[in-house]
Amino acid sequence: MTLKEFSESLWSFYCTKGIDDNITSLASLLSAVLLYFFDEYDKVDDREFTAVHYKAHLSPAKRKITLRAELNTKLTEANNLISEACAPGAFDSKKEFYKYFFKDDGSIVNANYATEIARGNYFFRMRDSDAYHVYNRMGLFQIPNNIIKLVGKQRFNQDGVPCLYLGESLYCAWEEVRRKNFEQVNFAGFQNSKKLVVLDFTIKPRLQKIEDFILAYFSLLVSGKVADRDAYKFQYDVSNLTMDVLLASIAKDGNVDGIKYMSSRRYDGMELSILDKSRMIGYVFPPKGELIPQTGIDKWMRDCFKLTEPRTSFMYDIHLINFDRTKTAITSDYQNTLFYSIEEKLKKEKFDYCDK
Repeated sequence: MTLKEFSESLWSFYCTKGIDDNITSLASLLSAVLLYFFDEYDKVDDREFTAVHYKAHLSPAKRKITLRAELNTKLTEANNLISEACAPGAFDSKKEFYKYFFKDDGSIVNANYATEIARGNYFFRMRDSDAYHVYNRMGLFQIPNNIIKLVGKQRFNQDGVPCLYLGESLYCAWEEVRRKNFEQVNFAGFQNSKKLVVLDFTIKPRLQKIEDFILAYFSLLVSGKVADRDAYKFQYDVSNLTMDVLLASIAKDGNVDGIKYMSSRRYDGMELSILDKSRMIGYVFPPKGELIPQTGIDKWMRDCFKLTEPRTSFMYDIHLINFDRTKTAITSDYQNTLFYSIEEKLKKEKFDYCDK
């Protein structure tokens, strides 16, 4: 197995036959992910570790063994910290988990755990509507503090925290709203007006540093799919724990703004022949505390993101905006989908602050 194939196997973890039957609690999730991670790691050819930036003085075979031992120590420690921190009343244990990613001053312990997002990056967001209704910018932005009671527990979001969720693609945003009626959902393009730093829980196509392996492991812990009907979703425990420690870091003026993660809906695209993994990346940005009077919108968030006027598919249809059509009825090329066509239209529209 190559390192690229190792990354692919990690990405496909939740497609493994019978895996859902074996994962019924946080404890079983931690155990199953750790076991799978090292089972797949052991299949990687020794020669692949020539390209891994770790203890360069060692031979590839010895490098693989030594890296495995260190990873086992670090990931087992992470599992133990998570188990303790997610127990009822585990305030002190959360403090210990905080140290896994952040220093006392709020800064990240290792710059390789984070990814910088340059100013002007495009994101996308959707919001469902029960009727043929078009929101204004404020309606598609962060949920205001004065209606925060409407926010339920979500991934990376304990009750009462008005986070901003964005997708790398419009398709990802649609999956995240559970494929609501596409004729009625509102969508908008977002752009960041400042450089952003995010904790990066994704699986790189080729893992090259020890931090890449650790983050890939965490990406599996925070991206398990849930059944919406379940009252208690243990799959949210690790993601919400990481948001808790990020918020603690932000309170200390830390240098991380949000979290980048793999959408738990990423496998749904297979039935639509949308296979581009890069399109299924999500971002979540928590508020930083200072609210704008009247609106209840977080000031940092408002100043950091501009967005287009919300649009709907029925609005485009009414105004006869025609999209280029692919010559084939079904294609796995994302650039030949309706989502991509709308993204390109949105990028050409005016971006402004939510209260303009």
